[in-house]
Amino acid sequence: MKILVIGSGVIGKATHQKLLSFGISSEVALFSSRVLEAQSDLQTLNLIRETNLIIWTARDAGAPRELGNSIPLWDRLQRILTQIHWRGKFVFASSAGAIYGNDTEFPSSETSRQFPVEPYGRIKKLHEMDLIENARTGEFEILIARVTNVFTVDKNDRGIIGSVLRSIEDRENFVLQWGFQTRDFICLEDFTTILVQLISLKQQGIFNIGSGVSLNMFDVIRKFEHFYQKKSNYVLDGSIPLIPRSEVVISKLLKTGIPQPRTIDMCLLEMKL
Repeated sequence: MKILVIGSGVIGKATHQKLLSFGISSEVALFSSRVLEAQSDLQTLNLIRETNLIIWTARDAGAPRELGNSIPLWDRLQRILTQIHWRGKFVFASSAGAIYGNDTEFPSSETSRQFPVEPYGRIKKLHEMDLIENARTGEFEILIARVTNVFTVDKNDRGIIGSVLRSIEDRENFVLQWGFQTRDFICLEDFTTILVQLISLKQQGIFNIGSGVSLNMFDVIRKFEHFYQKKSNYVLDGSIPLIPRSEVVISKLLKTGIPQPRTIDMCLLEMKL
């Protein structure tokens, strides 16, 4: 099997390494979206013809004119896949919180209604629809991973956990918006393991991938302050975020036999051992 991982960011690199460690394929290629965008259609077409599995982790949403945006590559890739009647499998790293948006059903399951309220979520939804339509016409198989907030217990983490750790260890202040918004957090290691397991199990369709436990930002901060026995320093921004609540059901994932992902508490406990 020849595998192409598109996106050389944190998730893309981690997915690439996880595939190699699982030994799924002897040929796993990691391409940044910038490299692929620089290729001609013929070069991309020849690359895809030889590929059985594509895993998309590139940034494909956000402000349309943002330099890090890969929407043009997405559109070109979908056109080429349809043109050559590609028969492989396409795995798409989507976003649970952004896709469900201001859902009226909590927790959100894979069949819940979707109310994306920001460009990031709207574009993710459009790209999911592209894949679902292609799957319906029998062009190729799809696996959509609606992942929650991916984190690492590291100062380089780009979310709230990185901000808290930099504050605790380096006394760096950060701005906290509201604080009562809830999010489901899953560690990067668990996400990449689950993604590769779903591929190994030949799963198709849409899966929520998270820990199954939602926390508000104040709870997250308190957990890390308690673990490190140090206080963090932040300035509270009282504005309410576009998505005040995010909570997902992971029962479909667990029915595959994949173990429940670790919560933040479990990750911190393991660090003590």
